Amino acid sequence: MADEEIEGGSENPQKSSGKSLMIIIVLLLLIMVGGGGFAGWYFMSAQSKPSETEEALKPEVPKFVTLEPFVISLQTQGRPRYMQIKLTLMSRDEGAVEVLKTYIPLIRNAIVNYLSQMTYKEATAKEATDQIRHNTIERVNELLTAERSTVVLDDLLITDLVVQ
Repeated sequence: MADEEIEGGSENPQKSSGKSLMIIIVLLLLIMVGGGGFAGWYFMSAQSKPSETEEALKPEVPKFVTLEPFVISLQTQGRPRYMQIKLTLMSRDEGAVEVLKTYIPLIRNAIVNYLSQMTYKEATAKEATDQIRHNTIERVNELLTAERSTVVLDDLLITDLVVQ
């Protein structure tokens, strides 16, 4: 009878250790699922907010100022030749639009002086648009620097060009 009690008593600890093992497994699974959910939430919220370095690397939105069309008389040996060109100035600087609009008379003057020196042959050359774009950006930036402006012209768009 004493043996039976010992055997019966030893079955209870096995059942209780099985139950405690099951509880530990369930608790570990709950902790893992909760931790995974928290980690997912944390990384998703961190991705939705740009970091300071990402904001610093993000380029500024360009600002555009469209100029009135230019009609230029080209230098030529024969009959009169003309060029009509429409330009748009682009800058990424803050406050660029206001500064560029302030200097439009000076900018137009510099562009007219440059373009009126062109010959018909130069204006109709294959690389004429790139040359006009590059030289105009250079002249406008020189003008803005001479006027002590902090704005820099980043690009110049030729939106229309007719040479006849």
